[in-house]
Amino acid sequence: GVEAAAGRPEAALALWRTVIARSPADERAWRGVIRGHLAMGRRADAIRAFEQCRAALADLGAAPSAETSHLRESIALPGVMSS
Repeated sequence: GVEAAAGRPEAALALWRTVIARSPADERAWRGVIRGHLAMGRRADAIRAFEQCRAALADLGAAPSAETSHLRESIALPGVMSS
């Protein structure tokens, strides 16, 4: 599972993407994808993932949680790697 992929961002990303394929509005999975991109230094991909998460939630009439929104805000801060 995801725990086994800890420390291996690419493996974790693949697992989170599998979860999202089954449940497109799973915020925990989206946060995993965002963190994976950040761990690999891919800020633009992390922002894109947040936007995809927001769109998936909007389809259900929902908005990102405070935790997910905070993660997005942290992307704009240089040197921040959210845990």
